[in-house]
Amino acid sequence: MLVRDGSLMGGNAGSIADATNNIAELTAAIEGLGRVLRDDMRFCTMGVQEPVVLVSDSEYTVGCAEGAFPPTANAILANRLCRIFKRLGATGRHVDGHSGDEFNEMCDRWAGLKRKAAIKKGGGKDGA
Repeated sequence: MLVRDGSLMGGNAGSIADATNNIAELTAAIEGLGRVLRDDMRFCTMGVQEPVVLVSDSEYTVGCAEGAFPPTANAILANRLCRIFKRLGATGRHVDGHSGDEFNEMCDRWAGLKRKAAIKKGGGKDGA
């Protein structure tokens, strides 16, 4: 989900069959930051580039992006996220899940709908 000044600029959701939550969170961050980088969606105000902030309810994802958590099980994804994060000069911010953050709640709803659709088609886990 891409947000600028409190306004939704775009977003997407997906489902990864048989993936752990950490893999899904890392993949979502890579896709979002990758889109900002690929589509040059950074904005300039008065000639100064606005900061890019990765906001996630996953401390693991923010920590991997910042290089604070040494990647182990998901090293390829964690390293890819860290490289994109650094190329953008981004910062990370953790928000508590289900705490009322408008856009985090929206992300959770979108992901839940995609997961349910995948389960209905027989392509995903039925666990939370």
